[in-house]
Amino acid sequence: MAESGDYSLTPDEMRDWLLQEVRDLTKAVDLRMRDATEFVTAYAVGKITQAEAMDRMSRYELRWGDSPIPGVTTNSKMADEEILRLIDEKWASRLRGPTLGRGNERLK
Repeated sequence: MAESGDYSLTPDEMRDWLLQEVRDLTKAVDLRMRDATEFVTAYAVGKITQAEAMDRMSRYELRWGDSPIPGVTTNSKMADEEILRLIDEKWASRLRGPTLGRGNERLK
């Protein structure tokens, strides 16, 4: 952090945060896609039953959550601005005022 007790980030720290965020998001997309593709393909070609596919889907949702964008379900006609507005509305209580990290601790 920039100074002792100060929760603001230097430009280098902010770049490091961004690089880590991109790595984590990229890995999450890769893992989610492989996980979903594997069981859907297995069901589509008859390697697993409907019951097994539904069980795998339930485990997938437990692992990854019910939506790639937490709290928002999108469709192909939605503009980015609308999606961001819905996210902000969903998480409005967490977005009031500056926060540290991922919104777990409010700054004073």
